Amino acid sequence: MSGTKGTAIAILCSLAVAAAWIATRDAHAERAALAPKTDLRSVTPGLRTTVPMGDLELAVSVPAGEGHTGGTFRAEISQVGFDSGALPRDGSLEAAWVDDVNEDGKPDAVLVVRGGGSGSYASLVVVESSAGGFVVRPLPTAPPTAGYMGHDEVLVRGGQIIRSFPTYVERAGLRIDRQWNAVRGRDGEWPVKSDPDHNAGPSGKTVELGFDRATGSWRELE
Repeated sequence: MSGTKGTAIAILCSLAVAAAWIATRDAHAERAALAPKTDLRSVTPGLRTTVPMGDLELAVSVPAGEGHTGGTFRAEISQVGFDSGALPRDGSLEAAWVDDVNEDGKPDAVLVVRGGGSGSYASLVVVESSAGGFVVRPLPTAPPTAGYMGHDEVLVRGGQIIRSFPTYVERAGLRIDRQWNAVRGRDGEWPVKSDPDHNAGPSGKTVELGFDRATGSWRELE
């Protein structure tokens, strides 16, 4: 009888350990998942849209009469009386990512503005929760990187703001095209280049940067 009881206890302990492992795994998976994203490309001059932020809604708008690729925009959360005022816009609104990027347990919004030039440079503004409500935090541009010519891709994953971009090689000479992939191979391209890159054909490595809140700067991710 005691043996049966011991076996039952062992089984229960194993189940508890398994449940704890699954909960930890799921928590890590949730943390590593992409944040919810709202497309803001429809927010042209004179229009606005709302972005869900938990129990709140962030309203993003562009004043009527401004240009499509430059001017200002506004972010408001009426439930808490937040109004960003006119924020500079060097391009057009592209997306809003919502996640807890400052690790205070409350949702924040990362707003992406896409430049209209050939480099399509991205600029980022965070509407960030604070003790007194919300504040606006513009993020620095990407740091000087050899071969950087824009074309940033922005996402928020696991509470971290990430930007990645291809790099360009300006010198002629035989080299491996690091942006080459099997699809390009099927299109008749090969991973060898001997000419300087043009704007639509980067051949350097892809760089991925994460925003470091402690230093207020971008750092390269492994």
